[in-house]
This record gives sequence, structure tokens and C-alpha cells, in this order.
Amino acid sequence: MVAKGVRFNSIKTWVGNFHTTKIYEFRMKCPQCIQRFVVRTDPENCEYIYVSGARRIFQTKDCTDESRIRDEEKQKKIKENPFAKLENEYEDKIAYGGMEATI
Repeated sequence: MVAKGVRFNSIKTWVGNFHTTKIYEFRMKCPQCIQRFVVRTDPENCEYIYVSGARRIFQTKDCTDESRIRDEEKQKKIKENPFAKLENEYEDKIAYGGMEATI
């Protein structure tokens, strides 16, 4: 298993185009073993395709309608109730407290 953001010495080759965006293929070796694997960019879906030697085990989480509905209900509640707005602002201050200095 390879963590996200790990750097590799890889061979980068251009294999095609998606509209005007180039599609690249990366050939590299696993850092824990001698297995070689090939990864290709997929600009149409904004992700990577594992061509050979590896498989994806982490699936990206899409924003579902259910989470949007909860967010819309929360926004409606905040607009209607001033105390809910105050609570939300307080929670934001706690969550992002001390971040002003880093921004």
C-alpha cells in the first residue's frame, strides 16, 4: 500500500489527449517491494487510472444529495433563528480558533 502524496522516480510518457489536455502515463516501482506499476491520468474524471500492477483501495467520496439537504436545512435554520446563527458562529470560532495568525 502506498500513501497519498508519496514521491516516486517514475518514467513519464505522453499517451494521448482529452480535448486539449495531455494524458500521461507514469511507470514506477513500489517502494516496499520489486513490483512495478503503471498509473495513467484521467482528466475527464479528474482522477488516476491504475493500468497494471496496482489497484485502488480508496474510493473518493462524492457529495450526495442527502448531505446537500442537511446543509440546506442548516442554512434555513440559521436564517430563521438568530440563536442558531449565534451557535454556528461560536462553533466556527472554536473550530478555526487561532487560524487567523496562519492565514
